[in-house]
Amino acid sequence: MLPSLLFLDLRPSHPAISSCEEGSGALPARLLVLVHVLCLALSPAVEAADWKPVDPADLRAEQPSVEAGADAEALFWEVRVQDEVSGQVPKSHLDHYLRLKIFTERGVEQFGTVRLGQSKDIRILAIRGRTIQPDGSVIELDGDSVFEQDSAKGFGVTLTDKTFVMPAVKPGAIIEYQWRETRLEQFAHGAEFDLQREFPVRRVTYYLKPWSNDQGYDMRALVFNAEQPPFQHEPGGWQSVSLENVAAFREEPHMPPGLAVRPWMLTYYTRDHQDLSPQEYWKRHAKRLWDVHKKRFKVNRAVRDKTAELLEGVKSPQEKLRILYDFCRREIENIHDDTADLSQRELEERDANKKPEDTLEEGRGTGYDITMLFLALGEAAGFEARPAAVGNSAFFFFDPQVAVSYLLPNMTAAVQVGQEWRFFHPPARYAPFGTLPWFHEGQLALIADPDEPAFVRTPVSSPQRSFTRRSADLSLDEEGTLEGHIRIEFGGHQGARRREIHDASEESERRDALLEMLAGRLPGIEVSAPAMERIGGPGSLVYTARIRLPGFAQVTGKRLFLQPAFFQQGQNPRFTAAERLHPIYFHHTWMDEDIVRIKLPEGYEASSLESPGSFRAPEVCEYMVSLAMEADNTLVYKRRFIFKGLLFPAESYSSLKDVFDMVHTRDSHTLILRHPERN
Repeated sequence: MLPSLLFLDLRPSHPAISSCEEGSGALPARLLVLVHVLCLALSPAVEAADWKPVDPADLRAEQPSVEAGADAEALFWEVRVQDEVSGQVPKSHLDHYLRLKIFTERGVEQFGTVRLGQSKDIRILAIRGRTIQPDGSVIELDGDSVFEQDSAKGFGVTLTDKTFVMPAVKPGAIIEYQWRETRLEQFAHGAEFDLQREFPVRRVTYYLKPWSNDQGYDMRALVFNAEQPPFQHEPGGWQSVSLENVAAFREEPHMPPGLAVRPWMLTYYTRDHQDLSPQEYWKRHAKRLWDVHKKRFKVNRAVRDKTAELLEGVKSPQEKLRILYDFCRREIENIHDDTADLSQRELEERDANKKPEDTLEEGRGTGYDITMLFLALGEAAGFEARPAAVGNSAFFFFDPQVAVSYLLPNMTAAVQVGQEWRFFHPPARYAPFGTLPWFHEGQLALIADPDEPAFVRTPVSSPQRSFTRRSADLSLDEEGTLEGHIRIEFGGHQGARRREIHDASEESERRDALLEMLAGRLPGIEVSAPAMERIGGPGSLVYTARIRLPGFAQVTGKRLFLQPAFFQQGQNPRFTAAERLHPIYFHHTWMDEDIVRIKLPEGYEASSLESPGSFRAPEVCEYMVSLAMEADNTLVYKRRFIFKGLLFPAESYSSLKDVFDMVHTRDSHTLILRHPERN
């Protein structure tokens, strides 16, 4: 019997989120949001605090108090956030102070070395640290031991970490360090602040001091995924918010984005002091979107002429939209795509496009420019076309009961066809016509309109559109060596992700990617003539290669033990943990199709061709498998797996794990091959 599963569509897996002013009452326990307006402070900045006294009880402590068995525990973590304007340049300063108690050798290994991330716009300064031994002696961090280390490279940018090793760390010691994080040319507007770390924290406190201005801007703060914390007024014009006994954040496979599950705080500035219901807020926001963007997709002669040229003789609305979409996607270069041939300096110095005809004439633009051009072309073709603000499930699960436009971060295009709104994202080079990037599918989109704004949920692509098709023509010898040709095709979201990765990669890098994909689960595999080609639709990608794998079939006496599911051999179970904390989230639905042909050694035959068995879990998945023999002693294995679900509550984990365990067991099905004359 198949396990029963609770299946959810792609809506937030929590009750409706409420928003309120401080002190208005309790909020739902699953995902709580606190909205707080911070008064402007005019007093001068407070310098970073000196070291705080150490409680002797903390030095003596041998066990953590927040989570039993933790390797380390933060006694406190404080962050002071202050915005200022210096020489007409906005800056946001974050002064951090962390005190950590180490309990085990593993805690020494994990947390004795500290890495603080920097980027082009974020600088780490004024690092100070010290280690307090259990006997109370203190060892200061030597400033010369702080060094910079490259952490990532891409898109012409190198990211560096400030790295240092705390001195003489051992179990029982306390380490503490302070640093300043300066965010250049930005305020804490739309800023995300973590309230949870990779270790448990007894108390985390943020002190906030907004930008002092006479333009009517207030800072507001929202706290997500935590019990409602009160804001406190502090000396010097600061306001603080604290959480206590915060467990360590646990990463789990296939979990929602971090902001959907971990405690965090959002700060932003606004001059909107009206107390609106969420429905009133979003209606007004949609009208504002219309007012802001309507001129950016205004139709003129150049747009009309181009539309007429593209659509000459075309009658079908579907085909018209396909042609306009493909033109914008293929012929207009996205200057922020990693295949664009503009240098960083050229990007900074180029004049921004202001109208659709600018984008047409130049043949390039930002993703926003391309979207506005597509809307203008759609309008010129006679469609009702509108910009739409859409949620991004790689970032957060949007809920319209939280009335903050920051949580609808992206812009896409909505076109009305009959009575239905269709959605398009032409800047996405590898999103086939009729699909959106995976993180925009199943999301609420707010359609900008001066009269009748509306939320419409974007469609989710069928599993058949995001496919992996694999084929293998192989031969097996008496020693268990498998040899032959393989082909792996990715389509839809599966292909788009890989196309993005390999946009600017060299042939050697593409070859290495194929080797890594195979060698990771098939040790000893030999790969020759690897190739990668882009065929068919924009999201399609094909790998081909010849392979040789000694020992694929196990030789035992006069028998061979063969696993016909070649493409699944060596794979680990998808889920291994006995328990689950977070919901289970898959980025998109998908379909796998495999055909494996294996010519058996001369004279060998399978003792049984019994299939491992197909099964179906309604609304979740289908697993179909078959085994057969062809006339030339070739074994034919066919497998199809269709997964239809996206979001499942943690309570369904056990049943979902059972389903994937059933798949793994069937994929591990083994045949026994015998030679009749040698038995």
